Amino acid sequence: GSLRPDGLDDELHAGLPRQSAALAGVAVHAAADDVGPRGRSTAARKRIKFEHRLVLANWMLDLFGVQTFEGLAKNMRDPDFEGFNEDNVSRFHQCLKLLFDRPELPHDLLLAYDENIVRHWKTITERRNHTQGQKLHPKYFQYLCLVFTEIYLDRYFRPG
Repeated sequence: GSLRPDGLDDELHAGLPRQSAALAGVAVHAAADDVGPRGRSTAARKRIKFEHRLVLANWMLDLFGVQTFEGLAKNMRDPDFEGFNEDNVSRFHQCLKLLFDRPELPHDLLLAYDENIVRHWKTITERRNHTQGQKLHPKYFQYLCLVFTEIYLDRYFRPG
């Protein structure tokens, strides 16, 4: 893709809100600019909130219609939501389905993402579950990160 005046790749950042693209540009330029006396970037010494470090974080949160990761996760932190139901659908999926009705993320699409997550999670944890005699389930933050990954990969590889 072509580079924009702010140094960002047009194709890579297509569809991102300007705020996210601007954050990415600021992070790139800040890291390359000011160097302190010990060769460290002065920007590196400033503490930046985690959600502001990720280029795609604001875009992803915007898909769910929330401002912060905490806003997305606040109703999912209860350990009772960990695990899968008898149909191998995660209980976290049920939370998302009940809490968020967004045209950008229809329920059938979220269910497809959940099916991928559960299938891969079970494959990855199968040996450990067998040797330890317990069932491992994703925590809310792991599940949300996996959903974010599913959304990103789906949109990245989707034709058109």
